[in-house]
Amino acid sequence: MPDCFLHVGTHKTGSSAIQAFLLEKREQLLAHGVLVPSAGLPPNGNHVPLIRALYSPPAQRDQSLLASLTDEITKYSTHTVLLSSEHLEHHLRVRARSEVVDFFQSRGYTVKLVCVVRPQYERINSSYAQFTKAFRWNLNVNLYVSRALFVNSLFYSRWLRIAKEQDVELIAMAYSAAMRRDSIVPAFLRALGINGIAPPQREEYRKNLPTGTAAIAAARTCMDRLEARGLRLNQRQRTKCRMALEQAAAEVPSPPFWGLAPLAVLRIQDHYYGDNQYFALKAWRADWDEVFPPLEQDPIPNEIQRGDEGSIGHDAYAAIVERAWPAVCRIAQDPRLAKPEAWESDVAWSSHDFAEYLYDDDVV
Repeated sequence: MPDCFLHVGTHKTGSSAIQAFLLEKREQLLAHGVLVPSAGLPPNGNHVPLIRALYSPPAQRDQSLLASLTDEITKYSTHTVLLSSEHLEHHLRVRARSEVVDFFQSRGYTVKLVCVVRPQYERINSSYAQFTKAFRWNLNVNLYVSRALFVNSLFYSRWLRIAKEQDVELIAMAYSAAMRRDSIVPAFLRALGINGIAPPQREEYRKNLPTGTAAIAAARTCMDRLEARGLRLNQRQRTKCRMALEQAAAEVPSPPFWGLAPLAVLRIQDHYYGDNQYFALKAWRADWDEVFPPLEQDPIPNEIQRGDEGSIGHDAYAAIVERAWPAVCRIAQDPRLAKPEAWESDVAWSSHDFAEYLYDDDVV
């Protein structure tokens, strides 16, 4: 039986780079016996439209998209199928039986979940930076850490349970420092047994580059000003604001953001220690600390003190605010952008809207 690999993420583990590679090398992969379905595949290479079509209620399914998928897997019936979407992380959590898994198992595929994990303190720091620069919320980093500790998606042992419930194999990968520095793609291909594809050059497919600490501070100041004016953003506006921020920060040197103090890192490590150890022993037959060696030196927090003009990095922060704020203000007041996307709720995010927490996931 051919394999079907479902790459589920997790979030903040190089998924965008993997998806960009699979999209660009789709024809080359096809020649090597690997089908990356094109049905509903958007320009970023994330299969979320196809995943949603597979699990939506029958009356709401995009039948043309499913027909295209069926045509593809029929035409390449002996090929390995590979889908990639972090949305699977949410889908598999809420389904006792996954419609996505059932679709492929019922057609004779051996389904395997590919799960990439990294230390939780790294994910929390990275997600804080990502969602702050995306104008998703305006939170103090310490408050963010406190709330993030209640998110179920950061307990990796659940993937062992999900794999057992879905009757599939779990392929667990460790998102190491070398992968972050170079590229996760070669290790990803090796883990799936895909050979003969030229590995990418360093950062060739890296999409989410580290966000500078000055840009994070500037984003928070812009959100403070929006809230003071009673302006709230929908998704279309948030996307435009993020682009304006990135453009403003592009030529302003600033080190990558690190907001976690050593005590916060220790708190996070202690919180997940037992679960991490259990997961590592089951997934890799090794201790967690063997896979992810302890830090030789604690990272130094570099969050900019916005109210202190003499603080390190303040000039860079002020320069980004000066460049970004006029554009952000225009975007927030542009009537052409005021209408939410069709899939959005009427309630925009603010610093108090934390119902979805990190990854549209549930909380303990």
